[in-house]
Amino acid sequence: IVPFCGGFNCHKSHSVANKLVALGYTNVKVLAAGFPDWKKKNYNITGSSGAVAKTSLKKRGLSKSGVLEQGVDKGTVDGEWFVKNYKKFPKSVTLVDVRAPSDYKKGTIPGAINI
Repeated sequence: IVPFCGGFNCHKSHSVANKLVALGYTNVKVLAAGFPDWKKKNYNITGSSGAVAKTSLKKRGLSKSGVLEQGVDKGTVDGEWFVKNYKKFPKSVTLVDVRAPSDYKKGTIPGAINI
């Protein structure tokens, strides 16, 4: 499992990694440079072998799994679609809220866990 966040100045990925190890996961690494560096290096963001064509997003709208509607950016989920549909997700889906516990307590998506 490789958690990542906003880069070297963001410590959320380290918090998530520590929690995962505490839960018993043993193969956990942190991408310390985070998502900004990943995008800068133009690495793939989704499981596909390349960028998702904008025409296919408009045409299909769903991810390869057929479960999530893709957002505007590669590797994202459409926010409005998510809010309308997250309660219908399979029980195997776990929503993870990685914000600080104080922010989590102020409000989160019902059923999300905080790590």
